[in-house]
Amino acid sequence: MAVAGWSAGRQTIEVAADRVDTANTHGTGRSVSSAMATSQARLGSWSASLSMTKSWVQESLEHADELEVGTGRGPIHHFHRLWASGPPQGCCLIPGVREPSRPAR
Repeated sequence: MAVAGWSAGRQTIEVAADRVDTANTHGTGRSVSSAMATSQARLGSWSASLSMTKSWVQESLEHADELEVGTGRGPIHHFHRLWASGPPQGCCLIPGVREPSRPAR
């Protein structure tokens, strides 16, 4: 079980999820920080920002192995939601990056 937490004064908010079995965790910390900052600016709520960030990071880790880039510990899949329906029209994928899996329709 992986738990994300935020302490705002005396209140501690925890969001739990299953641990993701992947070696591709590079950039997780800075991604969490950026997502929290942008979510907080947009939503104005630390608890809502944490829930949204935890969900996005969880999915980014679950899809990290799809990228197949580099060697060693690869990055999390920052664009998993965007790529779920395929790349934008007229867009080329990055050379060496496997085309993202698409859900069955």
